[in-house]
Amino acid sequence: MLVGVIYDRRHTKMMDEFGGIAAIMPKYAVIFGIMLMASVGLPLTIGFVGEFLVLIGFYQVSPIMTVLAGTSIIIGSVYMLTLFKKSFFGPVTKEENKTLKDLDAKETWSLVPLVAIVVWLGIYPKPILDPIDNSVKAMLNFMDEKAITQEAKDMIHVAKSTKEAK
Repeated sequence: MLVGVIYDRRHTKMMDEFGGIAAIMPKYAVIFGIMLMASVGLPLTIGFVGEFLVLIGFYQVSPIMTVLAGTSIIIGSVYMLTLFKKSFFGPVTKEENKTLKDLDAKETWSLVPLVAIVVWLGIYPKPILDPIDNSVKAMLNFMDEKAITQEAKDMIHVAKSTKEAK
């Protein structure tokens, strides 16, 4: 949605076509920055909750996979922060960007609730995590009923006991 805003104005998504647009489009830059920080997993955003849970899950299966996953998160964060820096800060690099219009009221009011949800779920993720937890429990019960081999049943019981311990 945020890329669509800038694409609608410039009809390009190429990073090198932008630079310094924070000075021209400050509301857009703030909203883009908040959503980008959620994408890189900044604490108090839903992105942090998701990445933290993924890393915990990986660690239970394989610490090596956890290191690889953490490394990929860091590499992705570096890329996204570089994108943000090059696109939004510094001098305006293209003349076409000097005439860009910032978010109008309709665009602002359609994006602000998304920012609020990202922050709210980062602070209080229970409304999302409870239904997921119920689904996982139901899936484990279903798998337990359908398991044929004793080895499969043992693995399901381990997963269930791990789930119940939390």
